[in-house]
Amino acid sequence: GWEPHPGAWPLTEIAFALSRGLRDFAEALDTKYPDLAALFGDRPSNLYDSLRTHPPGFWPTAISDHPEIGDLTRALQRHIGLSLDE
Repeated sequence: GWEPHPGAWPLTEIAFALSRGLRDFAEALDTKYPDLAALFGDRPSNLYDSLRTHPPGFWPTAISDHPEIGDLTRALQRHIGLSLDE
C-alpha cells in the first residue's frame, strides 16, 4: 500500500551529480569527436560550475527518515563531496 514519504528527496544532489556526469561525458567526447561535442557547447560545464559555485540555499538535502531515501541521500552527498552527517 501507499506510505507517505517522511522527508525530502535529494533532487538537488541528483541534479548536481548528473550535471557533473554530463560535463565529463562532453569533455571525453570532445577528445575523440569534437564535432559532436560541439553540439553541447559550454552548457554542461556552465551548469556544473554554476551549481558548484552558487549552490541553491536549500541544500544539502536533510536526511530522510525513510531508510532507502536516507541511504540514497547519504550516498549522493558522499559522491559529490558534501555531507550533513560529518
